[in-house]
Amino acid sequence: MIYGVGCGMTVHLPTVRDLGGFPEPMEDLGTGHRLSLLGADITPAIVAVLDEPYAESRGLTNLHALAFRTSARPDRHAKAVAHLPSALSPIDKALLVLREWVDEVTWVTGAPLIAAAVISAYWSGSLCSALALMGVLLYGPVLTARLIELAHALHASVVPPTSRIAGAPRPTRSRHVGLIASSPTQPFIRLAGPWWMILRRIVGHPTTFGKTER
Repeated sequence: MIYGVGCGMTVHLPTVRDLGGFPEPMEDLGTGHRLSLLGADITPAIVAVLDEPYAESRGLTNLHALAFRTSARPDRHAKAVAHLPSALSPIDKALLVLREWVDEVTWVTGAPLIAAAVISAYWSGSLCSALALMGVLLYGPVLTARLIELAHALHASVVPPTSRIAGAPRPTRSRHVGLIASSPTQPFIRLAGPWWMILRRIVGHPTTFGKTER
């Protein structure tokens, strides 16, 4: 499946009309899924889009809950475009739907399982402990530090030097250290939204969303 990003996604108007408009509740992901099921010609843009940051936790939680809700039922996307001609065979469509379901299961169970594996490595010997520690460091602190450094080069390449747009803010040293130190928790932060939505549905209080996740 193609995960469309709304802040940088461009769709031809006739295609949008064929799809019956942008699907809700998250039109970019839904459109990407439906175009994938049609075998549409999708090309990644070679430009960067600097999206706005999420300054508070509720918006970030809602974002992941909304993304999970949109992606959790790919069979509905397949049904919505079943009447349209597709370059994919029925088997290919079924495999795409199955793959999306596997992705969603991995999303809500992957981080706890990985955490359990990392913790249990302590009792599995020094080699397993070293490999687990290396994996945590490479995924979290090392990758985060690299992304922070790349952010300024990315901003400079997108915004012309003569532009009046303010330069990319540089985090303070303490903020920099905090971001790197907390990076291993990112998979669990992404879990908060989907599990919050699932638990609310179980107790009979389904979550409703507005136009945006904020």
